[in-house]
Amino acid sequence: MVFSATMQNIQDPFHYGYYAINRKMWEMFGIWPEQKRSTRIWTQIIHVLLTISVVIPEVVYFVKIYNDLDLVAQSVPTFLVIIAAGIKFFTIGLNGEFFLQSFNHVRADWIKYGKSFAQETMHAYAYKGYQGTIMYASTIILFEKETLILFLNIKTALDMLSFIN
Repeated sequence: MVFSATMQNIQDPFHYGYYAINRKMWEMFGIWPEQKRSTRIWTQIIHVLLTISVVIPEVVYFVKIYNDLDLVAQSVPTFLVIIAAGIKFFTIGLNGEFFLQSFNHVRADWIKYGKSFAQETMHAYAYKGYQGTIMYASTIILFEKETLILFLNIKTALDMLSFIN
């Protein structure tokens, strides 16, 4: 097990690895349960306003093209992504206390079983979680870049992408 040596070198798993990546990503979205309440509220307000500013042009576009089914089919995936992101955002935001309790239970279990026979299994799960989190974080970052391109006008976006061709 190659990963076990790497994970066993981590003394405190709650400051390294996938836990730290999740914490930073959730703090960026304002849904980390241990974050200051005022910071969480401001960050969530900013993200909701950004989401609304992306949705409004899509709704206007949809109203203009609702008679053409080909164009409607092209606009549906954008709506689905926005709806899925909104559901995830509000689910995690509204269940913050549950997530905080879960994190505290994981911390307590790690301290309790960290020196026992279950340590290897815990390190294996931690490493698999780290790999999944890297993939998840990269898709979130990619989605944010696409959202940023939506804010730019199309000429600017094409000028930025012209070096690829």
